[in-house]
Amino acid sequence: MGSKLMNESPLNWMPEVAYDTERPIIVLDFKSLYPSIIIARNLCFSTLLIRKNDLPPDSVHEGYGPQECYFASANVKPGVLPAMLIHLLDERVKVKNLMKSTTDASQILVLDGRQRAIKVAANAVYGATGAPSSKLQCLPIAETTIVAGAKSLTMAKELIEERYSDVVSVVYGDTDSVFLKTKTKLSVPDAIE
Repeated sequence: MGSKLMNESPLNWMPEVAYDTERPIIVLDFKSLYPSIIIARNLCFSTLLIRKNDLPPDSVHEGYGPQECYFASANVKPGVLPAMLIHLLDERVKVKNLMKSTTDASQILVLDGRQRAIKVAANAVYGATGAPSSKLQCLPIAETTIVAGAKSLTMAKELIEERYSDVVSVVYGDTDSVFLKTKTKLSVPDAIE
């Protein structure tokens, strides 16, 4: 069975280009977006359904992308990939907490390397489901993840424009981040606040 290429791609908006040293850019980043989507929607090889009607409607998550696909909800069948990701994300939190509890500079460096490695491993789960050369390629998982991410990014942009258009404007968005420009001159600490 040959590998296929994904039909979907991450959402990227054209940036508003300017040079402005008085109005900061605020970056909002979704924490572990793709792993969170895989967990929330219970996306896994073991939960992928052939037909929507294989389970009651309240036990099914509809997939996204060009192919029709469905996934059993976690209350029916917890997925292996979501369980792995929950473990990885929990471990990363533990390592970051250990970093806060030590003052040993060399231990902080080791722990930082570990938490970064865990982050890469968690993010690689999505990549393994979408890469054409991957033995774990499963386009329904990859495309559902990427489309759900684009929907989250679009929803964030719309919410920001609806609620905060008087103080910021969205100037760029890329996969899991939204960049906002303040409409008034602010110091960086004021922008953070």
